[in-house]
Amino acid sequence: MESRETLSLDRLPFDCIVTLCEYFSAEDLARFGRVCTVFHEATQVGYLWRRLSLSRWAFCDVHQISEGAQRWRRYFTARRGLEAKMDTGKPLRDYRVRTLRGHEKDIVSVAVLRETGGGDINWENPSHPLVVSLSGDGSVKAWDVTQSLRREVKWPWDYPMARFRFGVRGSGISEPQLAPVLASPS
Repeated sequence: MESRETLSLDRLPFDCIVTLCEYFSAEDLARFGRVCTVFHEATQVGYLWRRLSLSRWAFCDVHQISEGAQRWRRYFTARRGLEAKMDTGKPLRDYRVRTLRGHEKDIVSVAVLRETGGGDINWENPSHPLVVSLSGDGSVKAWDVTQSLRREVKWPWDYPMARFRFGVRGSGISEPQLAPVLASPS
């Protein structure tokens, strides 16, 4: 009686297994890593997760993740988890928006507005797109979407700590309610 040796993927050279992993999605890569120890080690190779991260997001700031062999995997997992929470969760409880520069605290609301020439916002007849954000510190910042610049804008009232309440519609971004919410100075 002849003995037949079966071919097993875990007997392939490690580099071949890693090359095979290059064709997997992130979900498949995670599943593949649960099969056995050899496959798990192959799925931990940093450049696989780096490639997945850079193909999914144009800008990846890995400096916030500590150094190590699994830096890119941790980055991918953390950012994908944040995306999932943003898709299904509530701001400030499940996630915090920190990507808009210029605020000292977390962003609590965002709206898309349009302005007229000269930097003044015409609340009645907008014509030029702006992204306006409200921070937990009470500051309101506006960005010119066409030029990717933060703009200083003149607000239609002179209250020192005026805050907007942005209504939420289907997309999560809407025009602000025009009545400011005033915070008493403390």
